[in-house]
Amino acid sequence: MRWRSLIFCLLLGGCTGTETGNPSLSGSLGYDAYTTRPSVVALLAAPDPAADVTVVDSAWLVLGDVGFVAQSDCSQRAEATAHAPGLGAGDHAATQAPATRFDAEVGRYCGVTLPLMAESTIPTGAPPELAGASILIEGQRPGAQRFRIVSDQQSELFLRADGAGFELHDESSGVLIGFDVASWLGTLDWAAAVANAKGVIEVDSAQNPEMLAEFERRLATGIALFVDRDRDGKLDSDAPAPIATAE
Repeated sequence: MRWRSLIFCLLLGGCTGTETGNPSLSGSLGYDAYTTRPSVVALLAAPDPAADVTVVDSAWLVLGDVGFVAQSDCSQRAEATAHAPGLGAGDHAATQAPATRFDAEVGRYCGVTLPLMAESTIPTGAPPELAGASILIEGQRPGAQRFRIVSDQQSELFLRADGAGFELHDESSGVLIGFDVASWLGTLDWAAAVANAKGVIEVDSAQNPEMLAEFERRLATGIALFVDRDRDGKLDSDAPAPIATAE
């Protein structure tokens, strides 16, 4: 009986596991911005005024707790069985946040939930434009023209794995959420954007709103889940294909 097993474990002092009987593991979750088209949208590169390249200097996102949904519960989109504490506001281009530790059951998962939240309190070092926003991206267009994209979109994205899902176990317990700035910015109609009096392209609900709407429609296409083999919270240059993509 279950209570007898519990007493046996308490007496031995060495049993680990979960209520469902699966052993538990200590996982790690990283976050990293990257680009799949560096000749179109570069990340933290020295801008060449003669090159037709958009350069992203910073990519602030406000993120809540990430939930891991078990493969057996995926058809019903049940509540997540494990959570990694949310980072809140962070710049995923200019700085590298340490990987977040979380506890989960060994087993197969069909995906993760990723909440985008609005920031009410500006953290130290963050631009003031982040107030009330969930996303703030800044950078430079060809000809040294600055741009800023501010979105207050709040939603819970679901990054779904194909087929049998992905497995978390002791030898594979590191994952990473990647943000592809090229998917977000590479096809925006920059030529139609109207700059302000200082020559800056402001993209928000009041300025260039059509461009903001297109950016928000493309948001999910640039978010994916990867295996983080060395658990360092950084996307490796030879990283395999993502194990889950945003719906």
